Amino acid sequence: MNFSKKIISMTLFGGAVLASGSALAKPSNPAEFRGYSKCVDMAQQSSRGLTTNRNYLTSATDSERAYFINGSRWEDGDRVRVRINCETSLSGRTLFSQNIDRGQFRNSRGSVTVEVAER
Repeated sequence: MNFSKKIISMTLFGGAVLASGSALAKPSNPAEFRGYSKCVDMAQQSSRGLTTNRNYLTSATDSERAYFINGSRWEDGDRVRVRINCETSLSGRTLFSQNIDRGQFRNSRGSVTVEVAER
């Protein structure tokens, strides 16, 4: 492998490492986890056998936080996937709204393409 190809390979590898760094999971802070727990607790009251994923998506504004949680529950003898959407205060103490529907939330990730011109 000549020198220029090594540089290109290392640059591509470095870019891939940096791009994947933004997709790493991070632990919840206490307020965020409190809101997650409040959402799940309320959803369990209206769902039989609800289980949820500990990995979830959030979105925060200046005054509230939205949660997007995937899980499953029993419906008519079958296990079905459900998605839970809640909004809480930033502290996680107050639940503003909650919605449970069939299906799953998906985190659509963009793709990065790199094209290298040949001589």
